[in-house]
Amino acid sequence: MISKISLGTVQFGQDYGITNTRGKVSKREVVEILDYARLVGIDWIDTAFAYGVSESVIGEYLRKNPGHFKIVSKLPPLEQYSSGKVEEFLEQSLQRLGIKQLYGYLLHRFSDILIHDNIWNDLVRFKEDGKVEKIGFSLYSPDELVSLLDKEIDFDMIQVPYSIFDRRFEKYFDLLNRKGIEIQARSVFLQGLAFLCPDNLPVSLQEARPQLGKLRQIAEDRKISIEALCLNFVLFNSHIEKVIIGVDSLTHLKNNVASIDLMDSVRKVYDQLSGIKIEHEDILLPYKWGIAS
Repeated sequence: MISKISLGTVQFGQDYGITNTRGKVSKREVVEILDYARLVGIDWIDTAFAYGVSESVIGEYLRKNPGHFKIVSKLPPLEQYSSGKVEEFLEQSLQRLGIKQLYGYLLHRFSDILIHDNIWNDLVRFKEDGKVEKIGFSLYSPDELVSLLDKEIDFDMIQVPYSIFDRRFEKYFDLLNRKGIEIQARSVFLQGLAFLCPDNLPVSLQEARPQLGKLRQIAEDRKISIEALCLNFVLFNSHIEKVIIGVDSLTHLKNNVASIDLMDSVRKVYDQLSGIKIEHEDILLPYKWGIAS
């Protein structure tokens, strides 16, 4: 299952996550993290132009250690469109990363395809020119996916939030697989919400208290970490190509990798975990929390 892991790198470029107390990862530890990822067989990296210096830090590593990782990056949100500007962002990402081709290039903000009619044509051209192998979207809402399917847009991959709590996209997975579209799952821990104590939640997150309490109870009863429960639950889904995990330290990554060894134990409580999903989008969408995340 380690082959299904993609290394999320937003923490390489900026502070991120409701439970992140360490801030941005140092360059020295980035090297340690990427070295360890290579050692255990992780061969995907997820990044984005908008992740601060993430692409540049990764690029420093790749120049010294080429050829191991497939890189997925994202076009930053655009306020104004021009074909030349879109290509400029791609070229900057390639230059920062020190590579000639991205494995995947995604629109970071779905609304850009609605506002800027020709932006998708640019991504198609990048693919035809060999600068990008696959193109697609980073999505937040199933309504966005339905819109893409209705418009019959020919995309290769999507990133969607998926976790024990957030199952909104689940009913589309089989259809996407049949269309040959790669599914990448992110927000496995719902930006760290899974680790918060139910008794100490901010007011804006109180509706998550019952589900967090149930998750914590399963973890205590079975002597399995919350980390292992959340990660393995997503890894079990055969429709998902890659599971993106962001880490803020080498220890964090090692703990994630070690938790995969508990897969058989987690499988025994899969049905219980399936029953604690959250329906409220005010909880599932961190930008609605009204707090720093």
